Amino acid sequence: MARLVIPVLAALLALPGVCLAQADPLRPPASFLAATGESRAAPLPVLQSVLIADSHRQAIINGRTVSIGQSVEGYRLVALDRQGASLVGPQGRVVLSLNPVQIRPRSGAASSAPTHPAGSRP
Repeated sequence: MARLVIPVLAALLALPGVCLAQADPLRPPASFLAATGESRAAPLPVLQSVLIADSHRQAIINGRTVSIGQSVEGYRLVALDRQGASLVGPQGRVVLSLNPVQIRPRSGAASSAPTHPAGSRP
């Protein structure tokens, strides 16, 4: 009986090391992914803001201020408007859109139109 307990304990002690070696237990092994040709695509840049003035246009992409013609994360900014930005990069032409903020009137408000602070223009 003692001869059986020692190998079983050794196998159980080695098990956590085997489990920790693989970061994602549901991800197929690297050899399988290489055989199928699957690869992870790099994430697209994130458009955070659009800045449009009379003399220039800029976008904030991944935390960096970018003008038309400049690059960020391997993508070149080619067009910019109030709704979003167009970039050209490794995945071809990509259009990034800003998520519109929806203004909802307060419940029980007399008017359904959004209000603006005094002195500001809509």
